[in-house]
Amino acid sequence: NTGLSSARANLPNDVLNITISDLQGAIRAELIIDHNIGHVGTTNKKVRFNGNAWINMPELGAGNGIPAGHDGQCYCQQFNPTIQIPLSHLIQGNNLFQGTSGPQSCYNFGWGLWAWFEVMVRVYYGPGKAHPTGSITSPGNGATIGENPTIAATASGDAVQVDFLGYYDGYDADGDGVSQQYHYNYHRQKSETAMLMKGHIGTDVSSPFSVQWNTDLVPNQGAGSVKLIARIKGSNGVWFVTNAVTGLTLNRGSSYVRIYRAYDMHERFWVRAGSGRSPQSVHFAIPSGDNLANATSVKFVVSTMDGDHVAERANYSMKINTYTLPYFGQDHWYSLDALTIPKSALIQGTNTFTVASTTVHHGIEILWPGPALVVRFSGNP
Repeated sequence: NTGLSSARANLPNDVLNITISDLQGAIRAELIIDHNIGHVGTTNKKVRFNGNAWINMPELGAGNGIPAGHDGQCYCQQFNPTIQIPLSHLIQGNNLFQGTSGPQSCYNFGWGLWAWFEVMVRVYYGPGKAHPTGSITSPGNGATIGENPTIAATASGDAVQVDFLGYYDGYDADGDGVSQQYHYNYHRQKSETAMLMKGHIGTDVSSPFSVQWNTDLVPNQGAGSVKLIARIKGSNGVWFVTNAVTGLTLNRGSSYVRIYRAYDMHERFWVRAGSGRSPQSVHFAIPSGDNLANATSVKFVVSTMDGDHVAERANYSMKINTYTLPYFGQDHWYSLDALTIPKSALIQGTNTFTVASTTVHHGIEILWPGPALVVRFSGNP
């Protein structure tokens, strides 16, 4: 079996290390992984620290939008699971960790494999730990905010960074299938050498701390449904999370934004030659109540693995209806792209995104929960 031979050549799995500088006063710890499915269907994914007991990786399921009767691990995916680590498994200083897996449950070619692009250990401390403080000062609870509002916070004198996060219903950039949440992710870009937060409202590293929230891709929300928090980093590296500002209403005035998600995302949206893997399609429904004649801009938002395999471009075709999309993504890497497309590419009713490929190599993976159209309209909804 060629697959099994290739797998054995990569065993045993690497033992890696991570430094934890301070466990004094720690009350719990967790691991955040930039996790890629690797080979679809891989089961029994686990991680362990310092030779202690294996800890099971969570799988996507019904709470992540996976249809009943389907296995989450059979969908192409990259998400940021959070796993609790017993404090007894960690030591102050250098910690060794490794992963393992079982076989595949679908599309089985004999090589269970999953990948982490980066990991982070987050340690929580009791209230006695020296930490910064602060709060969001604008907007206040129950306020109405307009397009691209300024969000401001106050922080204690030793604060060196403030990250602002918003809770709303939008495109699920972290890939867990949950669209209404505090939006951020830790997907490492190809050019990055560290695990950095992205996809949040914004970051400021100098006082007075404030950012402008770009709401271009934020669809209209229910009245009072938006929330904000800030996390404040002190000069000692300890973070503090503010109380939430709640009950916010986004009011755009004379325009509105809708998001249309793929409603039939299927398993193994991995497009390559052979085995019935090309072409593949998903669909979006634009109802008659949102008249495309009033659309002013359209974004196509999609997350991929190996979306732009440069050597294979001639073998790819990606379309929305009859409109051919420009190349997007990263060669053998995760990418999140928001492409501006003409509104003439869309039709009222059912729209189709199709990917075709004649490559026998890796091919393009369209990641869970699938692509979306974000459309801005003039007028009121």
